[in-house]
Amino acid sequence: MKVNSQQVFDKLMFLYGLDSLGKISIKFNKNRAWGGQMIKNDSIPYPQCVQACEEKNVSMDWLLFGKDEEAITKPVSQKEFVNNLKESFYECWELKLLPNYPKEEMPVISTLFVKNFKNIIEIEMNSEDIERKKKII
Repeated sequence: MKVNSQQVFDKLMFLYGLDSLGKISIKFNKNRAWGGQMIKNDSIPYPQCVQACEEKNVSMDWLLFGKDEEAITKPVSQKEFVNNLKESFYECWELKLLPNYPKEEMPVISTLFVKNFKNIIEIEMNSEDIERKKKII
C-alpha cells in the first residue's frame, strides 16, 4: 500500500520529533510553507525521504509503503533506558544469573551499558547531557 504525501510528512515529523509542517520544512532547509505545498500537490519529497532513511536508519519501504509499521519506535530517553536495564539486571540477579555482582552495583552497570549503547542506538539526550555538550562546543 502506497502512502500519500500527508502520511509521508507525518512519518518525517515523527522521525525527527517535530510537531508541525513548518518545523519539518525548516529542518530540510526549505521555507515554512514547503511542507504544506507538497501535501496540497500530493507530492512526495523523495530527496528528503532518502535523507531521513539514512539519518534515522529506517527503510524506504516503511516510509513510502507503510511496510513493517510495528518495527519503528520513537527514541527512548536515557533515564527510561537506564531504568529498564536496571530492572533487567535486578531480575537476572534474583534468578541467580549474575550471582557474582552485588545487587547495589546494578544501577552503575546499567549506566555503563547505556553509555556504550549511545553510539549504536538513538537515545534522547537529557538536559544534563545537552548542557555538557554545549560546554564542549
